Amino acid sequence: SKQSSRKNGAPSLYGLMQETGMEPPAFAKGQRVALDGLTGDTEYNGAVATIRKITPEGKCYLILESDGKLLCCERSNLRSLGPGGGSPPPFPEPSPVSPKPLDEKQTKAIADKVAKQANRFFQGAAQFGASLFKKISKETRGIQEWQMGLYRVNPRIISVNFPSREGYAMKPIDVVSNWLTKHHLGKFMVWNLSTKTYDYAKFNHQVVEIKPAANGALSAQKLFGLVKSMHSWLLMDSNHV
Repeated sequence: SKQSSRKNGAPSLYGLMQETGMEPPAFAKGQRVALDGLTGDTEYNGAVATIRKITPEGKCYLILESDGKLLCCERSNLRSLGPGGGSPPPFPEPSPVSPKPLDEKQTKAIADKVAKQANRFFQGAAQFGASLFKKISKETRGIQEWQMGLYRVNPRIISVNFPSREGYAMKPIDVVSNWLTKHHLGKFMVWNLSTKTYDYAKFNHQVVEIKPAANGALSAQKLFGLVKSMHSWLLMDSNHV
């Protein structure tokens, strides 16, 4: 309509071209233009922008050079300020938002939640270990290896009591080392999980120390290290124990 092509009562150049049936000039992505003849957002008339996208229907998406806002208008509302082509300016980067610091109550609530979850995890691990030990003891009772303090978890993993030197009932170190040398010469590795040490030469120095805490418990980090170390050893040779 004639009214839509006027700015403050005066006709715009491209508005008059549209009213008379003339086709407005072509525009290109990246071209600098000035807005002209807007009736809804009249405060943007005369603003300078860069074309970011043109749809087949003739809609033009613009980036204002003044504040980086994205606008959409018709081609008839644009006036060329320079040659087409080029790269459009990027969208303005959002301002970084600093996280709101937690107060003392929120910090305590998070710490309590983490502690409860850790407690449940270690309780579950302790219960699993106890049940596994009972199963191993029951299945190996009456076997000669059991008399030496050896319990087979599976054909390649053997649990060994601390190899003391004090009497047969205390599983002397020579009995254990002789058995391992006889059945698995050059193919065994011992992980010492106790707080004490013994004569590693009896085992050809094939011993890895992983010290537990004073109460005999392994931290999660040491437990994972133990599993990884055993796994690597068993993968090296199918006869490793």
